[in-house]
Amino acid sequence: MPRHTSTDSSLKSLNKSRNATPLTSAMEKKLSGYAILAAASGVAMLALAPSAEAKVVYTPTHQKLR
Repeated sequence: MPRHTSTDSSLKSLNKSRNATPLTSAMEKKLSGYAILAAASGVAMLALAPSAEAKVVYTPTHQKLR
């Protein structure tokens, strides 16, 4: 169950007082280009990251719990 704080109510009132402003076509193109480049660089970072190696270490013990 989410908790409500005083910042939740202040954010709601802030959102109510804002008006949406349409972007110019030039700004929309720049924003789309940025989003595409950001996504491509994220994919490239994942593709170039070295794979992780792991080794399972198991030590057998015999202990009685009281």
